[in-house]
Amino acid sequence: MTQWTVAIPAASLFVATVAAFFAVRAHMRSLNRLRLGYGFTEPVTVGMKPDPVTGVDEANEFEVVLRNLSREVIKADEFSGQPIVVRLGARVLEVSGVTSRPRERVRPKVPVADGTKILIDPFAFCLGQEVRIRVKTDDPPRDARVEADAPAVLLHHMRRR
Repeated sequence: MTQWTVAIPAASLFVATVAAFFAVRAHMRSLNRLRLGYGFTEPVTVGMKPDPVTGVDEANEFEVVLRNLSREVIKADEFSGQPIVVRLGARVLEVSGVTSRPRERVRPKVPVADGTKILIDPFAFCLGQEVRIRVKTDDPPRDARVEADAPAVLLHHMRRR
């Protein structure tokens, strides 16, 4: 009876130690991955000059937010020369500007709108850099997401900003 009273806690301690080791190991490995976070601000309805073709005089304005969440620079080469694609699920009326924080960091050219998506030329994301792209669409974005041909970069959806 006394053997079991010592063996059971010892086995439990061993299992807990092994589990903690693998949890810490997985966490340390995830810190080394390149991570690009993305999110979208809440859309706001704004008035605008009526479109001569469609007659639309209201738009939904919001920002697409891209942020380097990793501990290293994400180089433009990581994107295999392909653009970063932001799929919005609503027709893009206007892409009005790009801001970067900190301001002295490189920012991308104003993205190209292509129907319901925005194409962003790859560029280097510095440590902690955040890029905001102001967009107007005819409807609120539905199932908005960011896609990139970058096997080494993990895309992480951040909640509303």
